[in-house]
Amino acid sequence: MILSEFGIKQDDLFVTMSPTHKRDTRRWKFKHFMETAKYLTEKYGAKVMLTYGPGEKDYILSNAPEMPSNVFLMPELKLGDFVALIGRAKLHVGNDSAPHHIATAQNVPTFIILGSSSDGWVYDSPQHTSVALGLECQPCKKAKCKISDDIPCMKDLSFDIIKDRLDSFIKDNRII
Repeated sequence: MILSEFGIKQDDLFVTMSPTHKRDTRRWKFKHFMETAKYLTEKYGAKVMLTYGPGEKDYILSNAPEMPSNVFLMPELKLGDFVALIGRAKLHVGNDSAPHHIATAQNVPTFIILGSSSDGWVYDSPQHTSVALGLECQPCKKAKCKISDDIPCMKDLSFDIIKDRLDSFIKDNRII
C-alpha cells in the first residue's frame, strides 16, 4: 500500500491534512497548516500526509519545496485510492472541502478550519469539529473578502489560537 512506501505503519498516528481549496476565503494559510503538521509530528509522533486535488499540487510545492520530518506529500492518486488513503487516517485536518467530507463519510475524526464557510457542513458529532476566528463578518460565504486581500479570517487564525482546541479534540476522541 501507499503508506508503507512512506514508512507509515498500521499503529502510527496517521493524519491526513488538506491545505488546499480553490477559494482563497476558504483556504487557511499554508504556514499555519505547516505549523500544525510540525506540532503533530513533534508532540504526538504523527505521520502527516498532505493531500490535494487536481491542479493543486503546485500550490503545496511552491509553499513547501522541502517537507519537514514525518510530513509527506501525497503521490498523485486515482479517486478510489485517495478515498482509501483518507479512510486509513486516524485524524483529518483541513479546510471545508471534499477531503473533509470524504473523511466524515468514513468516520475519520475531522478538525476543520473555517473561513468564509459556515459550520453547516460539519457533521454534528463529537468526532467532527470546526474552528473559526469568529469575526463579525463570518460566515460571509463569499469567494472574495470584502475586508482585505489578506483574508483576516484565515490569516489571523494562527496555529497558536487553535492549538489548545486541537489538543482537546485529540484527547476527547482518544486519537492517541
